[in-house]
Amino acid sequence: GNVGFMKRRTINPSVLFLFILLASMMLAACGNTPSDAANQPTESSEQSATEQQANEEQPSFVTEEDFRNALSSATGEQKLALYRDFAANYRMQEDEYIEYAALSEQAGDTVSQRRALMSLYKLDPTEEHGELLAEMTLRITPADDAHAEGLLQELAGLIGNCNADDFDVETLRAFVDTEDWKGSFYIDNGTFTSNTAFESDNLSATVSSDQFVTTATILAGDTEYMCEISYEGVKAAYLTKPAGAYAYHAWNEENADALKVNGSLQDGHFTDAFDATIDGKTYHGTFDEAGKTKEEQPKGFTGTVYAYADNGKDYLYVEEADPAEWVATPEELGFGSF
Repeated sequence: GNVGFMKRRTINPSVLFLFILLASMMLAACGNTPSDAANQPTESSEQSATEQQANEEQPSFVTEEDFRNALSSATGEQKLALYRDFAANYRMQEDEYIEYAALSEQAGDTVSQRRALMSLYKLDPTEEHGELLAEMTLRITPADDAHAEGLLQELAGLIGNCNADDFDVETLRAFVDTEDWKGSFYIDNGTFTSNTAFESDNLSATVSSDQFVTTATILAGDTEYMCEISYEGVKAAYLTKPAGAYAYHAWNEENADALKVNGSLQDGHFTDAFDATIDGKTYHGTFDEAGKTKEEQPKGFTGTVYAYADNGKDYLYVEEADPAEWVATPEELGFGSF
C-alpha cells in the first residue's frame, strides 16, 4: 500500500485552498463558529503574538486523503499547485499522475508533465505508461537543462563537416551513445523514444532519440543541420541560408559511403550546379531557378534524367516524370529535407 509521511511545513499560497478547507473542518468538529471564537477570553496582545508564533512553528499534518478532498473541488492553477505538492510528498494513483501530467501540459509546463509520467512509469513500468512518455514532447531552455545547448552545438559542428573527404561517420554514432547525450535526450536509457524541443538565444532544435534511432534538426545562426543515425545507416545534411548551399551524406549500416551530394537550394528546390557521388562515381547536373533540369533528355525515355556521369553515358533519373513539369527537391530525390 501507499506509505504516507508527515513533515514540518509552512503554509504557502499554493496550498492555501487545502488549509482553508482543513480549518473549516476543524472548526466544525469543535462546534465553534467565528462568533463563538470572538466571545472567548483573550490575554495580552504580547502573549497572543507569542502564542501565534509558537503555533506557526508547530508542524501541520496533511494526509493523502486531505489532498484528494481538496483536489475534488479545486480547478485551474489551484488544482495544479495542489498536485505539485501532493506528488512531492506521496505516491499518487495512476489516474492522479495522468491528470497531473495533463494539467501540466495545458499550462505549458512539459518538465512537470515529463516528471509526472516518469514517476508513473517507475512505479508501474508497463508499455502503456512508457508510451505516454514517448508520445509527449519535452520543451526546454537552458534554464531546464544546462548541458543541452552545448551538446546540440557539438552535434551541429560534426554535421557541418559531413561532406569532408576525411570525415569519420563513426564519430556521429559514438556521439549519440555518450552518457552526456543520454543524460539530456534519453528516457529510461533509450527504452522509449524521447522527443525534445530546445530553444535558446543561440539555436533551436528538435530531437527524437532512443537506443535504435536518433534524428535531430538544429537551426544555429544561418545554417540548418539534420541527421538520422540508426543501425541501418547514417544520414547527415546541412543547408546554409541565404546562399542555399546544401550538402548531404549517407552511409550504410557498415559505415561505407552510399551517397554524397552537393548543390544549392532555393525555396525548397535545387538550382544551379548539382553533384552526386554514388559508389565512387560522380554525376553532374544543372537546374534552373524553378528547379527543373537543364540536362538533355535521351530520345524515347519516359522519365527525367537530371545528372550525367563524366563518361556521358551513365546518368541519374526519375522514372515516369515529365522533364517539363518535374521539380527537383531533396524529398523527390530521397535526400534529407528541411
